[in-house]
Amino acid sequence: MTDITFRQYRNEDLHRCGELVEDAWSKEIETFSGRNRSIGREIYVKLSLLEINWTELACDSDKIVGFLFGSINKHYRVSEYLKSFVFRFGLFAKMLFRGFGKIEESHKFLYSLIISEMKYLTNRLSSDAEVEMFIVDSEYRRKGIGKKLMNSFVEAAKNADIKVITVYSETNSIWQFYEKYGFRKVATFYDNFLSYLNGKNISSILYALNL
Repeated sequence: MTDITFRQYRNEDLHRCGELVEDAWSKEIETFSGRNRSIGREIYVKLSLLEINWTELACDSDKIVGFLFGSINKHYRVSEYLKSFVFRFGLFAKMLFRGFGKIEESHKFLYSLIISEMKYLTNRLSSDAEVEMFIVDSEYRRKGIGKKLMNSFVEAAKNADIKVITVYSETNSIWQFYEKYGFRKVATFYDNFLSYLNGKNISSILYALNL
């Protein structure tokens, strides 16, 4: 494997992490951001950072080639999640009404977001650790980088006496990695929000890893 180093996220990493987000979810970024792709992908990163307290980046020299953002919180409250959702919903609404992206039917966009969030809460397990965002550069996959990132997060969760880690994936993402790692599939549901952004039917999958 290439000489890869690992470190925590810093503010100056926003741009590069945004590039990796666009590489992983190009269709979503295009639909959401329109001509403002560089801003849109960085907003994705910032929104993810709102809900986490764990970051680890994989670097090849000075180049970030992967990262895992997660939350380890033994005192998780649904109210905390709802506060975060209200903030994200308000941000999306403001951007849409200002014509930020190329979404013509704002009400459908926001409706699909609300429905998907309700499904998320309905299916969410009682866990105190969650993988929020997990990406490895497409040119660096199958080199063990993703496994090392996940191993570090799992070890930190164990040290915090966490019993279950959850993660949401989708049918056009890296769900195979989670199954190979040992996560078990808990629930699958039609994701209105991702389906709207991608223009095709996409299901979200909830996985859980018992520690």
